[in-house]
Amino acid sequence: MFGVCPNEMRIINAGGFPKGVSAENVLTTNSVPRNKLLMRVMQKTGLVEKSGQGVDKMYYNSIIDSEQLPDYTLTDLYQVHVRLYGEVMNPAFVAYVRSEQDKRPKEAKLNVFELLAMYDVAMHRPIDAVCAPYMNGLQSAGLLVDADGTWQLDAGYEEMVEMGAKSEAGITQNEGKNDAKNDTKNDIKIDLSQLTDRQQIILLLMRENGAMTIAKMTPKLRVSKSTILRDLKAMRKLGVLDRDGESNGGKWVLLI
Repeated sequence: MFGVCPNEMRIINAGGFPKGVSAENVLTTNSVPRNKLLMRVMQKTGLVEKSGQGVDKMYYNSIIDSEQLPDYTLTDLYQVHVRLYGEVMNPAFVAYVRSEQDKRPKEAKLNVFELLAMYDVAMHRPIDAVCAPYMNGLQSAGLLVDADGTWQLDAGYEEMVEMGAKSEAGITQNEGKNDAKNDTKNDIKIDLSQLTDRQQIILLLMRENGAMTIAKMTPKLRVSKSTILRDLKAMRKLGVLDRDGESNGGKWVLLI
């Protein structure tokens, strides 16, 4: 069974973890189907994907969306109880890590353990033990920096954080057109606290990439084009951005 709240989903499955599996090792332990024959039948009929991928995907999506990690604390001997959260905690990390994944070819994408290491650093969490083997590789790739024994993400992430801080404070400027009389520039202040989490991510993506089409935003935001369009229209109403071109290929341009 499962339940859904505005920022949380709960999934409850009868029966506790299989032998040898716990909340602490669920990400690293090989999948143990309760009924192998039933699992094969469900795979062949297309009702489930390849077994053993569900936990990886839950962690991967939670990390790349900067959400709280899957929570198994309510699991006991009689049920597996997992809570999945939907609140974006760090829009700068979302923009940064998605941008890094987009640069990489399919065979070189960051795996869930590498992403977890970067997540721990960004969220100022203790580094998970399963991430230890990946730290030096991330450092060699220029994604992590060892600053006097403390791990930090590289300068690209700090730039995202700085842009996000300015956005939250509403400290933005728009260079107005030259006034015919006094040739001065107008400063426009916009209350960016009205932006939703996803709209703040759109703002950070456009600050990094410049003018963008909805088609370019879709794989980065992983929501439908109609959802993105609603966000863009809301941001346009606030004066954050505008559209350049009315065709399907028209780009959206920041005004701040």
